[in-house]
Amino acid sequence: MERFRFSLPPLSTPGEVSSFYSHQDGCGRSMALAHLAALLAGGQRAATPVLMVDWNLEAPRLHHYFPRQDDGPGVLELFEACRAALRGRQDAGRDSAAVAHEVLEAVGWEQYVCRVDESRPLYLLRAGRQDASYARRLVDMHWDELFNACPALFRCFAASLGRHFRHALVDSCSGRADMAGICTTLLPTRLVLAFPPGRQHLDGLTALLQRATTYRRSHEDEQRPLLAYPLPIRGCRDDAGQRTLWRRGDQARAVPGYQPLFERALGEAYGIAGLSLESYFDEVQLPPLRDTGGAAPALNVAGGDHFSLLRVLGVFREWLGGGHAPWQSRAEIPLQEAIAAARQGMREGGAAVCLPLAHSLERLGGVYCQENRLWQALQCLQESRTLLLRLLGAEHPDTRRCTRSLAALLERQGRPDEARRLQDAAAAWSAVHDEGLRSAGEEGSAATAC
Repeated sequence: MERFRFSLPPLSTPGEVSSFYSHQDGCGRSMALAHLAALLAGGQRAATPVLMVDWNLEAPRLHHYFPRQDDGPGVLELFEACRAALRGRQDAGRDSAAVAHEVLEAVGWEQYVCRVDESRPLYLLRAGRQDASYARRLVDMHWDELFNACPALFRCFAASLGRHFRHALVDSCSGRADMAGICTTLLPTRLVLAFPPGRQHLDGLTALLQRATTYRRSHEDEQRPLLAYPLPIRGCRDDAGQRTLWRRGDQARAVPGYQPLFERALGEAYGIAGLSLESYFDEVQLPPLRDTGGAAPALNVAGGDHFSLLRVLGVFREWLGGGHAPWQSRAEIPLQEAIAAARQGMREGGAAVCLPLAHSLERLGGVYCQENRLWQALQCLQESRTLLLRLLGAEHPDTRRCTRSLAALLERQGRPDEARRLQDAAAAWSAVHDEGLRSAGEEGSAATAC
């Protein structure tokens, strides 16, 4: 019997495919994914469609969080159908992406997706039908042969998900199997690396990060963004001293510390010197998780301690959901969003957003100064001052304040001559402004006397 096809309209801008990977199963990765999906989908009458994809075919878990759903086909049956559709085709010399789109359309990938929550737009693509033949069919599914038959298939499948879902969260299998390579290298635009304490987890994840980013850079057809997010999941021994040791490390005790390790790994992967994850890891540390399933994810993120599950996932949503890199500080994120909204408004002809843009740029420059990101601070303050000069004039207090901030930054950068010129200009404008106020005051006094 043909399954119901969902009728979600295409999005105006493509959504994101985020793969969740851990070096070993059992750390709580699936539980974190299910709760984050519920948060991203929002509450009642929300309009952000979110899809969960259970690609952990050897140990599927996501369907346990939505037990009222009937068993049905999923990832395994979908790609069995793709394999059958590819068999016997005469596509020699044809563009692989064109073939992939034809195959996905022919098999109707949408029919394998089911809605799991009627109160919010939350959907699931199961691992597969859990019948007596499942294990045998999984063994017979040779993913490398499917990739060789149509190299663009998985990339085009991810693009199809992004056309209909704002977020598609993929629960990957662990290890180095072909399925893990598909989930971490071919599908995602974002890669979430979940890990509990343990050197083997860190070594495995940093090696995977290097493989995935190198593959994307070195293959012409895979020149797509891939932004990685480390996601620590604390162990059962969870006191403040142990958390600090695990995060910071101790060279004398040969404890590596996940923060410096990921700072180096992400810096090398993305070519960013001096990358800092301080603000990110101040907020993002999941508590110990027991990934047993069976309970529908909650939505309430209020209450609880600083590192409670839903609070941390709510903060993590700010980075992942907004597409902000983990080396961006939390103070930076709302300012970046305000700046992006103002720039979009300007492109649409809204001159009224120019002044808010200038003020947001000035505040962001201040954040960068505090974080010692001086080059980025300089760009923000220079643009802010240019806008303020044009909109308010040189004598306005806002313009003079921004000018003084820019002069102080130039002084920090070892450019005293430029700083002095700005300081002199600000002082001259201040004198003119003050003289104007005095003249206005004297005229007012004379008028009152008359």
